[in-house]
Amino acid sequence: MDPGATAAGYPTRLTEDGEAVSVTMANVGSARTEAPRNRCRRRELLRLMSDADLVSLCLSGDDDAWKTLVDRFQRLVISIPLAGGLPFDDAAEIAQITFVRLIDHLSNLENTDAVRVWLLTTARRLTIDEYRKKQRRRQAAPLIEGAAEDPLPDAAIEHLEDVESIRTALESMGEPCRPLLKILYYGRGGDIPAYTEVSRQLGLPVGSIGPTRGRCLAKLLQIFRKERP
Repeated sequence: MDPGATAAGYPTRLTEDGEAVSVTMANVGSARTEAPRNRCRRRELLRLMSDADLVSLCLSGDDDAWKTLVDRFQRLVISIPLAGGLPFDDAAEIAQITFVRLIDHLSNLENTDAVRVWLLTTARRLTIDEYRKKQRRRQAAPLIEGAAEDPLPDAAIEHLEDVESIRTALESMGEPCRPLLKILYYGRGGDIPAYTEVSRQLGLPVGSIGPTRGRCLAKLLQIFRKERP
């Protein structure tokens, strides 16, 4: 079955070992009730599920689904207060409060696909509140003169979402794309290494690296556009 095709109306996804599976609430549930050896299989299925299906499982009391949901968004959530200029301890606290509030609001989400937007909005509001508290404590006034009312404009939030979507798309790619793109664009402080070095690390012919990179970037863009239409 081709990746992305449907079986009985359900989407299929590629697992890390390249197997196409139908991602449904039923097969995730069956993996949960089978022998412990299927635990890893269930984690993989949960990782491939949509936000809406994960939320549905969370509402049924599924701890594994909740952990998967937190793992999916925690990097994005904590990046918001960090981008707003708050120290890491404050950012971590804001992320924790955000997810605690999500527990209370899960059943009230009008659209379970909108959990990402809810998390972004909540983390942003908490960041702005904390930013203003710090300004008041420092100056004994609402804001220091000339300070920004909002340390996180829309463009900054969109950039953070794009960065996280690219990271998620990259992690979903298999060999040779994931290691190749990581070496080319995520190492050495942004400096692109020589192809001879890439060849040495990955065992790829030097002449194949350029064409492979082009195909991998095209694939990454395709996944990114699906994540961020």
